[in-house]
Amino acid sequence: MKTTDKYLFQALDNYPFWLEGTIESLDYAFSYDDKTQWFCVYTHEFRQNN
Repeated sequence: MKTTDKYLFQALDNYPFWLEGTIESLDYAFSYDDKTQWFCVYTHEFRQNN
């Protein structure tokens, strides 16, 4: 399992009960792997909550 996978699974586990933890985990995943998929997941979470 890659580090990015670890943080993605943490984000999914945290959502929707702990949004701060979700965003934090997605930030870590994005910092380890600068790919579009993390940005898409991050934006999706943001759009659902605003």
